[in-house]
Amino acid sequence: MTTEISISNSVRQKCSRKLYECTKKSKIPKPFHIAKEIEKGIYNYMLNQNDNNKTRALKIYRDKIVSIYYNLEHTKSFVKRLKIGAIMPQDIPYMSPQEIAPEVWMPLISRRNRENELIETTKGAIITTTEECGRCHHNEHETHESQTRGVDEGTTQFYKCTNCGNEWKQ
Repeated sequence: MTTEISISNSVRQKCSRKLYECTKKSKIPKPFHIAKEIEKGIYNYMLNQNDNNKTRALKIYRDKIVSIYYNLEHTKSFVKRLKIGAIMPQDIPYMSPQEIAPEVWMPLISRRNRENELIETTKGAIITTTEECGRCHHNEHETHESQTRGVDEGTTQFYKCTNCGNEWKQ
């Protein structure tokens, strides 16, 4: 059975009005038209992302409205690209956070990439420690560490014995 997913016109109009106020405040040309196109894009995004679950549909719609509204108020490069027509309003809901606010995300992505490179660089290094293999009691092994649990918990150390190939973690 398929369920018709829709959001009332009054809710859509309220959201369009909020987007209009925000685009007008940001001095975006044709704020009414832009706000309407953004809202239509959000509605279409919700329809495309949904699996006929009304609760999930409303959450998708609400989350996109909040996210875009926030970025219209706080992300100057996003507003600038919208003003000069580098972004089509109806495409905004389909943009990733990295596309909407690259100046916020690029430093974080770069840092993560550098950390991953360091991990890969040290992966496979053979070291000798007091840690012994549980199988052959050899103390030379490859080791690396990884964050496998929550950020508030320590990292997990992984070992691979160079003598017998046994793997363990601590």
